[in-house]
Order: sequence, then structure tokens, then C-alpha cells
Amino acid sequence: MQRKIFIAIDIDEKAKKFINKKVDKMRDKLSARWIDKDNYHITLSFLGYLEDDEMVKLEAKIFEALKNTEIFDIHLNKIVLAPSKDNPKMVWLIGDKNQKLIDFRYKTEQVVNDLEIDKKEFRPHINLGKLKGSKIKEEALEKADEIEKDVDLLIPVTGVKIFESKIEKRKQQYYTIDSIEFN
Repeated sequence: MQRKIFIAIDIDEKAKKFINKKVDKMRDKLSARWIDKDNYHITLSFLGYLEDDEMVKLEAKIFEALKNTEIFDIHLNKIVLAPSKDNPKMVWLIGDKNQKLIDFRYKTEQVVNDLEIDKKEFRPHINLGKLKGSKIKEEALEKADEIEKDVDLLIPVTGVKIFESKIEKRKQQYYTIDSIEFN
């Protein structure tokens, strides 16, 4: 059976509540499809569609590569229209570039190097909402100054999770397949 798999940093409940309060203030300003707070995460690598036997082998490699990783923090600092203000498709909470995170992501990508993964420059972000339709995109551009706000949130990275992504009842759902806790 094939599954849609990605590796991500899960966000603790306290941070999810903090982020959701920021999103609640935007709901009246913008008609986006807002992401459920339980689905907030920072994607490190999208692995694609994998067969169960491929996943088992990959999990073992990931565990081995990350077993000595130490806990570190990520600073998230701004809500923005993304991927660019000129062509908004989503609303993100973005963070500072973080060398520990970049190195950590590189380790993860080395493990999955035989899979085709996204090689773009990496900046941590949490997808907060999707902008579907030209009317909503226009609305976002008109209200960009109200939407784009500075935030100050420090998230401890205590591990990673391997998630499966499924669409159920027309909503995106994420299920934890396994997790790796750091020292």
C-alpha cells in the first residue's frame, strides 16, 4: 500500500494555542481555508508516496542518522503571505534561518537521498491557511498590512515525526507513523 509521507517537527500544544490566537484575529479579515491547529507543524522533507516496505527501511535509516541529535530551538517571528507577497497562495508563520535546523534537515535529506526531495533554500515555516481563488488572493493583497504581523515564538525542537497525509471528508489529516525524540 502506498502512503503519502513527510518528516516534520511537531509543535507543542502551548505553541499551537499561541499560534491559533493569532489566526483567530485574522479569520475575520481574510476568507482563507484556515488550517486546524492540531495540524500545525514544520515540514522538513516531503518523501512522497512510499510503499510500506520502503517506509520501514527508511524509518530505520532516519532513526540511525538522528539518534544523537540534541534538542535545539527555532524562533518564529512573522506572519506573511507566501510563497511571495506578489503571488500569495498561503499564509505562513515564518522563522529566522537557523543553521542547526539547516544542518539537521541536511542530515535527514542525506538519509533519503535516493528519493526526489525539495532542494529549495529552507526557512522554517508553519502553514496557517490556504488562499484559494482569485477573489481571496485579491482580498489578501488588499489586507496584507493587516495580515503580515511580527510574532515572537520560540519552539523547542525535541524530536521529529514521520507523518502520513490523507484526505478524509474533504479535509487534510495527518497521522503520526513514528517519532524520534532527541537527547
